[in-house]
This record gives sequence, structure tokens and C-alpha cells, in this order.
Amino acid sequence: MEDEKPEAPILAMEDVVCTSQAYEVIKGVSCAFRQGRATVIMGTSGAGKSTLIKAAAGLIVPDSGRVLFRGKDLSRMPKKELEAFYFSNGFAFQDSALWANMSIGDNLVLPLLAIDPRLPRAKALERAKRYAGLLGYSESLGWRPSQLSLGEQKLISIARALVVEPEIVFMDEPTAFLDDAACERIFRIALDLKAKGKTIVAVTHSTQFAALVADDLLVMNQGTVTAAGSYNELVGMEDGIVRAVMGRKAREGRREGASDEVQDQVR
Repeated sequence: MEDEKPEAPILAMEDVVCTSQAYEVIKGVSCAFRQGRATVIMGTSGAGKSTLIKAAAGLIVPDSGRVLFRGKDLSRMPKKELEAFYFSNGFAFQDSALWANMSIGDNLVLPLLAIDPRLPRAKALERAKRYAGLLGYSESLGWRPSQLSLGEQKLISIARALVVEPEIVFMDEPTAFLDDAACERIFRIALDLKAKGKTIVAVTHSTQFAALVADDLLVMNQGTVTAAGSYNELVGMEDGIVRAVMGRKAREGRREGASDEVQDQVR
């Protein structure tokens, strides 16, 4: 009996180079993201993590190399296929990236109405309110982003990414600016997304988030991927950069630092 071939990744990057002001932020990176798994990207500051996740999501066009979705090059996709790719994804930005001149409600319904302009606004707002509530936001949807704390803006950004019920969820530093209670909600939501078979690609400095959520791990340094594999494979590596990024207590992170409810979801 022939060995079964491994399943093709839902997303892959082949020799991707991204530059900014003549500086190579990403230097010939090749990596893959498997469907239904959570891939966490960690690394030193300035390693190119945010650029990599944006290129993977099609938000940045590489200077060279290819980004493939189900084996198809994003740069060669027909317009309708490319739109379908964008509409099937949700992206939570590191700086939240909310529209300052729009209310919180309008920020949340914007992607819904982009996908289906015929969707009644009342239904869009109902779903927006539900997802905001899941993230713990209970203030007025009529407020502007400037009226919220950085943590609240982060929660709304994540709610906006999830409101379209995406196939792939991209999150750049999802726990930044959040207190412990809000981080717990992020952990639970990420684990729930995994249970539903969603694909997660997340950048984080949080070893706790990685320990609780990651199936696979990419470690970056100076624009390159220095290590890639399952979380369990990398957590035991002796590589200096990997150890520095993950910290001494990375292995214990699966058992410590989160509520019993979250730990039960991990188990």
C-alpha cells in the first residue's frame, strides 16, 4: 500500500521577498499554512512577522515570489476568484486599523455589506452586536474609535475580523493592549475557531497564546524563517533564537497561566 501524500496546504508562500524603502523586510521566505490548524508566528522585534502575515493574506503584494491559495497564485487569480479569497478571510490588525470617521457599528458592518450589499442593515448590525458581545464589548455601537481605549479598539478589530465568519482568520498581536480577562476571551475564541475547523494564522509575542493555541509554529529572525514545525517539535529545540523567542516556560504554558475553562478546551 502506497504512503498517503500529505494534504496540500491551504496557503503557501514560495520564495517571497517584500521590501520597504529598498530594505528587504522579508528575504525569500517559503512556508505553508495547513487547513484547520493554528499556525503561530513568533520572532524577534523587527523580524518581519507583520509583513509576512499581511503578504499571506494578500494585503501586501510581494516584490518577488508567490503566495498560493489552494495551489493558485494570488497574483494570477481572476478578479472574482481573488475577491472570493478576500471575502473568505478575516484580518485583525496589530494597530486595530478602525476607520476613525465611522462609528463602531459601521466599522463592524462594513465587511458584511461589502460581501452582500443587499443584506439589510438591521441584520448586519444584529450580527455585529453579537460578535462585539462575544469579545466583551458592551458599550454603544454609535461611538467612534477615538472614544475607546486601545484594548477596546483591539477587541472591535477582532470582532470585525470574525463577523464575516471567515474560513481563515489572520490575527496580528491579538492580545496586545488587553487585560487578563480580555486575553481569556481571546484564548476561548481562538480555541473555539479551531474546534470548528477554521484555519488560524497569528503573529504574537505572547508565549501563553502560542502555548494554548498553536498547532504549528514559525520562528522568524531578520526577515527569514529560522525554524518551522509543530509546536511540540519546536518547544524542545536547542536553537538559541527559538529558545529566546519562546522563553523557558513555553512548555509549561499549556498548563499554566490560563483559567481551568481554557485549559479544558486545550485538553
